[in-house]
Amino acid sequence: MELAALVELPDAGRDLWAIFQLLRRRCAAGFGANPISLQDVAAYQTLMRRRLDRWEVETLFAMDDAMLEQLASDQAEKTEQPKPASSARRRV
Repeated sequence: MELAALVELPDAGRDLWAIFQLLRRRCAAGFGANPISLQDVAAYQTLMRRRLDRWEVETLFAMDDAMLEQLASDQAEKTEQPKPASSARRRV
């Protein structure tokens, strides 16, 4: 679900959310999600002819860190093996 549909974002938040989504969709993913790099941000600024303020870049990285942490947590939950009901050893 789209974040903007869940909460009302302030104007600056809407702009940053749109930039974050664009950069996140463009991140190469081999065996998992990669973080947004400084090169990604620099390329965005050059191509879009829009200079981001320092706080905007820091906010984008914080958003990306939170997303990557959540993805890692979700993946860890998926790969957890169910524990046996009893830890008693079987005797043969």
